[in-house]
Amino acid sequence: MRTLLLLLILGISLPLSAQVYQVDTLLYQGVFSKRINLVIFGDGYRSEDMDKYKADANKFMNAFFEEKPFKQYKKYFNVFIIQTPSTEAGVDHPGTATDVSEPAHPVAAVNTFFDATFDFGNIHRLLVATSGSKVYSILAQNFPFYDQVIILVNSPYYGGSGGGFPVASTDASATEVALHELGHSFAGLADEYWFTGGESPNRTAESNPSLVKWKNWVGSDGVGVYQYCCGGDSPNWYRPHENCKMRVLGPDFCPVCTQALVEKIHNLSTPLENYSPTDLVVPATSNPLPFSVTLVQPEPNTLKVQWVLNDSAISTQTDSITLLQSQLQNGSNTLKCFVEDTTALLRVDGHATLHVSTAKWLITKSISGIEQIQGSAGSFQFKMYPNPGSEYIQIQCTSDWPEPAMVRLLDAQGKQLNTWEMPVLGANETFQMDVTPYPKGVYQLEVRMGFWAQSRTLIKGE
Repeated sequence: MRTLLLLLILGISLPLSAQVYQVDTLLYQGVFSKRINLVIFGDGYRSEDMDKYKADANKFMNAFFEEKPFKQYKKYFNVFIIQTPSTEAGVDHPGTATDVSEPAHPVAAVNTFFDATFDFGNIHRLLVATSGSKVYSILAQNFPFYDQVIILVNSPYYGGSGGGFPVASTDASATEVALHELGHSFAGLADEYWFTGGESPNRTAESNPSLVKWKNWVGSDGVGVYQYCCGGDSPNWYRPHENCKMRVLGPDFCPVCTQALVEKIHNLSTPLENYSPTDLVVPATSNPLPFSVTLVQPEPNTLKVQWVLNDSAISTQTDSITLLQSQLQNGSNTLKCFVEDTTALLRVDGHATLHVSTAKWLITKSISGIEQIQGSAGSFQFKMYPNPGSEYIQIQCTSDWPEPAMVRLLDAQGKQLNTWEMPVLGANETFQMDVTPYPKGVYQLEVRMGFWAQSRTLIKGE
């Protein structure tokens, strides 16, 4: 009933045949659209096991927020559970795995909601919810605002899996298993022990430390270029670390994997919660004029804040300012607040996309005073690829307020080699730069849009 009320409040209608399940809130930090909504399902928990299910979910949530980078970005998450009681407690264990001498624990056939089973693919510890399609159906009908899902299975035996959503048992190592599997599902991370696959944020066929996708981390915190072993074509693939959660349970995510997780957090959320004033007509005599933003700060706070009036910087590192009417010109004025996360968990060249959140006010002033203020909020994103590149570099800039941009190519000493005027780009458009005239080496690429500017290291290959 709680779920139905929630959906009715939000104006979402359910089909008559839809099944409604109880949604409980474990952690609420802010509106769904500006938070990452983590949903925890349970399988093998009967109606009378719901207290245990909530306790297991809370245990996982608390451990989740002790892990870097989720600890730093806890304020960016909401956490919910959806009660889907099973007919019987436990999980299937058919005893068919060929990688161990079965049964390693009792053979069982259990009637559960998501039909979770050990021995999937003849691998004993591979625990999979085989009725996974139910997950998406229930989410669509009960909580369509989800961003990430995990299923906890009521079993004391070790096991889990990744894929579209991670699955983990309640074994003593279950939290570590769940975090490892979340690395796969949430950020597309690869196993750092050998398992077949292709390129990912933490796996590559490139062995040159100066060209590898995590080149900015090489030599720091144990990051290098380590060859996989053993079996198949493992000698052709490389990983960034010897002691990462994507390789063994227990250690932290390595810096390269942490960076990929932060990138995903940036993709799904925004540090700019709100802004004031919104659209309003103000009295002509209002003086001074207050402006503010509400920010979701990581811990420690790594947000960079810049206030810009008519393309001139006027303040930094504050969430509020006041303007005197004497600071404004007659006619149209533009006030912007740029918010960017400068966390050391990212080393920019290896960061897929740069994100800048922005609030913007259009202020109209006449001889008699302020006539109108129109406020809005949005974002700016900048992406450059391929890097390293040999012939053409693609730049993608998306903004809620598109503006022409200037692109500059600088050599390693900062000397300008070329400039390009980049037109306003559509959502799926890119700007192409020809770098064939320049020799192999390291360059700086600067993109400037109004006051905002960002530089990226560009590697010119063969």
